Amino acid sequence: MNHFNVGTEGFATTSSGYTAFVTWDATNLYLGYTGPDVGITNPSKWLLVYLDTRSGTSGMSVGTTLDTQHAAFPAGFTADYELLYRLDGTLLVRKIIGGVWTTFAQWPPVLLDYNGSFLELAIPFAMLDDAPTVGVTALMVNEQAYSEWSYAGLYADSFTDGYYQAIPIAHDLLVDRSSTLAPNAAQNEQ
Repeated sequence: MNHFNVGTEGFATTSSGYTAFVTWDATNLYLGYTGPDVGITNPSKWLLVYLDTRSGTSGMSVGTTLDTQHAAFPAGFTADYELLYRLDGTLLVRKIIGGVWTTFAQWPPVLLDYNGSFLELAIPFAMLDDAPTVGVTALMVNEQAYSEWSYAGLYADSFTDGYYQAIPIAHDLLVDRSSTLAPNAAQNEQ
């Protein structure tokens, strides 16, 4: 995979040395991350991706709690899906069912490319009910007791790296499948 254009699909994150990538085609939403922790096998560190299909259905205003931390989403963003990738190779894909995060094993597969310090997910739009617009937010979390930390959030000013019980995410990316704007165009930042 690893087919991102840094100039139009690269995003600064809250952490120096980490870059997020987002793009899409007619079939998939692609999300990539690169940075020092991405290349290290560590069962305490996670890449968290939250998706809001803007369907009007009731999503969640917070993500799953890892040790004592959970993502708290910006106003107007309610996550319908979460992808939790632990840096030991474990991928959990969940959907809101009945008001709770539920692992939903019947989705099409989420394709993964993990190479050195680069990670890429390919998320089929069919998995997201072919939503015409999708809100995206992502970050990394260290859940190790006494070393908990939230960092590498999508958009440099999304939050300040550190420990939070409720990680105050300030921004998300609007993926408009009909738009001709570059993914990292300022107009897509919500």
